[in-house]
Amino acid sequence: MESICVGAFASPTPKGDDDMPFSPRSEIECATEAAKSMAHTEAGNYTVAPDKSRAVQNWDVAICVALIYTALVTPAEVGFIHDRNKKTIQYYWAFFACTQVVNLVFIFDVGLQFFLHYQDAQGTWIRNHRRIIKHYLYGSFCIDFVSSIPYGALTLAFPAVGNAQALRLLRLLRLAKLLRIIRSSRLVNRYRADMSVSYGVVQLVGFVLLAVLFCHWMACVWGFLGHFQAPNERDFPHNSWMGAFEGSDEWNNTKYKWNIRNPKHQYVIALYFSIMTLTTVGYGDVLATTIPEYALMIIIMFVGGFMWAYIIGAVCAVTATLDIKKIEHQQLYDQINSMLVDMSIDRSTAARVRSFMFQSEEMERRDAYSELVEFLSPELQGLMCDEISARTLGKVLYFRSRTNRFRFAIYKALTRRLYVPQELIHEDRLLIIANQGVVGSDGRIYTRGMALNTDFFLQCDEIREAGTLITRALNYVELELLSRRDFSLIVRQFPAERPYITAFRFFYALRRRVARGDLLEAPSVSSGET
Repeated sequence: MESICVGAFASPTPKGDDDMPFSPRSEIECATEAAKSMAHTEAGNYTVAPDKSRAVQNWDVAICVALIYTALVTPAEVGFIHDRNKKTIQYYWAFFACTQVVNLVFIFDVGLQFFLHYQDAQGTWIRNHRRIIKHYLYGSFCIDFVSSIPYGALTLAFPAVGNAQALRLLRLLRLAKLLRIIRSSRLVNRYRADMSVSYGVVQLVGFVLLAVLFCHWMACVWGFLGHFQAPNERDFPHNSWMGAFEGSDEWNNTKYKWNIRNPKHQYVIALYFSIMTLTTVGYGDVLATTIPEYALMIIIMFVGGFMWAYIIGAVCAVTATLDIKKIEHQQLYDQINSMLVDMSIDRSTAARVRSFMFQSEEMERRDAYSELVEFLSPELQGLMCDEISARTLGKVLYFRSRTNRFRFAIYKALTRRLYVPQELIHEDRLLIIANQGVVGSDGRIYTRGMALNTDFFLQCDEIREAGTLITRALNYVELELLSRRDFSLIVRQFPAERPYITAFRFFYALRRRVARGDLLEAPSVSSGET
């Protein structure tokens, strides 16, 4: 007996020359094809899931520290620490030791990447070991391998190399470690869902870090060029920009303890020059003296000018749209404030209106959340509803233990309203849930999350008039309101919830009659109300 594949495994049935379909594929063939297509999602015996392994997450922290060290220390080491005397090497031995530790971290990370799961363009985790190895070899393996070579150790391993240019080339190759920074994006992509910071704030922090890193690297390049013009590694570059500060009483005396031969002082001057160039200040006290330095200054000024203009423009664009809701509220405030001035409203009344506008900013922001939740998938909407209903609808007895879809429909139907202190709240036919502030009603105090007027869905006016309450806002109060009409429409959309709500309507009607002392007439519950 033949069977036909359905669903995701079905494929178009080819036709012959006589337009008669061929025999359908068997279920075994469909299952085999599906197994092959899903083979990459099966975890290998020696693979590791980075999103589930705590050890890998701790290792990512170590990689981040190593990347920060590489981005800051390696360029400074290349630009300013040179083998001119044994005292300098001994003084900066700690840097050399830390660099070798970072090299070991990078080398171990290269081996670890052959076992870590990765995500493809569709966000699917690839767990097949063979595909992981192939992806890494044809991907970023070359970058990671080149950036993990210990070039500093190679310089010490071949001390007999007498060519100064060869030594400088080996030193310059240390900058290959900066290629690792390109790979830092994988860490950002892996943990970006755990960050609650807005895109605007992330961009602002990124621009600040970009400016600082650019100034640091530019200072290191300026220092390296100064040392590069020395006749050999052990001579001071008198013919470079550093030579202008050599032997100067203003810079080199015991009072200020300033010595241009000190790598730390060289870095301070170079950083001062780079920030001055990037910000287009140009004091003119650090000058180029040779053709290579003039050429580098041209490049630095050209690149730095574009970089600074880009940063300023991007920061202005981000800050202008960092908080759209706040900007919209400020525009609304300005319009109302202009209305108060044009209509010559009394000063005390105008002050109350402005105070109301100050308090309403957060309410306007929360009022737009229900529309944002609709953008999520149904499952995520349900999870969000569980969190929201625990705070907003949890105090209403007949909303507990209801389905997520029903509670989410109730949440979307809620409207928010702000009341000023001592204002009477005439909302007898609405369910009232206090969101912010304090409400007084019938001698009781209601605070955040508490509900009142919970029998708002009763239709009999005689029953409701007997229990009408006087509600007053004791300070600035934000209330969430649900009308009887909206509630009835929602209940009609969920027939399974109707018996449960009807039972509570009967209970509240009976309780109202008990409060009136009238038990002779049975409480009527209209079948068409809900």
